[in-house]
Order: sequence, then C-alpha cells, then structure tokens
Amino acid sequence: MADPNGTIHKFYVVPDKNTAQVRREVLAKKLKVAIGELEGWSKPLFIRKSSGTILVDRRALVSVTIIDENKASLVWSHAHRIHLGIDQAQIETLFQSIVGGSSP
Repeated sequence: MADPNGTIHKFYVVPDKNTAQVRREVLAKKLKVAIGELEGWSKPLFIRKSSGTILVDRRALVSVTIIDENKASLVWSHAHRIHLGIDQAQIETLFQSIVGGSSP
C-alpha cells in the first residue's frame, strides 16, 4: 500500500480464527468463571485456549467440544473430576445454561 508520498508499505494479514474456535474459547472462559464461583471452590483454574480445556493442578479437567453452531458438549477427565470431588451433573447443568440450553 502506498502512502501519500508514494512510499510503499507492506503489511500482512493473518486470517481470523474460525467461528468454532472462537465459540470454544468463549464457552471455556464462561465455564471457568462458573466453576470458580462454585461454593467451596478454592483451586486456581487455567484455560488451554487452543483446545478449550480447563486445567486444575496442571491437569485437564474438562474440555469444551463444539458439535455445531448451536450445540456444544463437555468431555471430562473423569479420574481428575472424581479426585477433585466435582459433581458432573451440577457442572453439566451450569454449562447448559451458558450454552443456552442446547447442550446434549
């Protein structure tokens, strides 16, 4: 692209993330907040954005999977969930409310 003086400036455009990746990241962030607000929860939570995975103690707890534009589900690391004493049904209900009731 040339400026008013005629000097050419190169710039590079990186393609945007696809919509499924953006949705996965947004849902994972909202789920992280919801889990962190649970009564009695005190451990720090982290997100691996590329996979939509929530980590506790540097181990995967749950990952968000995008099924289609209106549906998403959770994939659990059950051994870690049981070790932490997390009620799967409670988190699934929270996640359904985050997604808008369309999680299978």
